Amino acid sequence: MFGSNWGAKKYGVPQGVLRFRNAFWSGVNKTDVKVKNILGDNVPLPIVYGEHDKTVNSAPGTVPFLSVPGHCKAIPGTRKLMFKVACSGHQLQWEEPAAAHLHSLSRKWLKHTAVDGYTTGSFEMDEGGDYTPVP
Repeated sequence: MFGSNWGAKKYGVPQGVLRFRNAFWSGVNKTDVKVKNILGDNVPLPIVYGEHDKTVNSAPGTVPFLSVPGHCKAIPGTRKLMFKVACSGHQLQWEEPAAAHLHSLSRKWLKHTAVDGYTTGSFEMDEGGDYTPVP
């Protein structure tokens, strides 16, 4: 495998083979999310992110400053759900048990455009998949 030659050769230190280029930050910003008031109204929006995700949640004062809760708050619509998943990072779709929780949330959302009857709100999900509303 080509990827097996990447990273350090020190036994017992996981290096992984996931590589991605340096990011060019040109994605959605606080101005973009307000365009035509589509997101969160005509297009209901689920957002799921990891508690330790530093790729899309940077420290205040860093450039670029990114904040999932900040972006969610900037979306003017009322049909938006946001879940912060405990003990997970940016690649939560490959992290256990976060991946199972992400798949469960996605299945509910795609089937009902809601999660357990909720169509709006912010929640914190624990390692077991239980979630509580964030005021």
